[in-house]
Amino acid sequence: MEKIQEVKLVAGTFSVEEAKEIVVRLLNDKINFHKLKNYSYYEQNGAPLKSSAQRIDTLVEERTKVFEYLSTLDENDQVVLDAHIFMKKTTKQNEPASEPQSL
Repeated sequence: MEKIQEVKLVAGTFSVEEAKEIVVRLLNDKINFHKLKNYSYYEQNGAPLKSSAQRIDTLVEERTKVFEYLSTLDENDQVVLDAHIFMKKTTKQNEPASEPQSL
């Protein structure tokens, strides 16, 4: 049986502004990760990395949802955040040389 490692990334109750800062920073970091990955791939191959470009679009949409949801809350409201990362070992899959797997 594979061991799954769990990391509690965020756990707690926050003000609306704190929650926005935490979640938006996490999303922005992932967006920047994919932008750098895409840029590096473009420099090496002369074409954008489709999986990273798609992931950026998805993360931007998710960030918009965060702004939309939090804008419905009152400044005196509290937000519970509970974010976990689950990691497990896997074997490397045979991927096409031109397109690495998205994160």
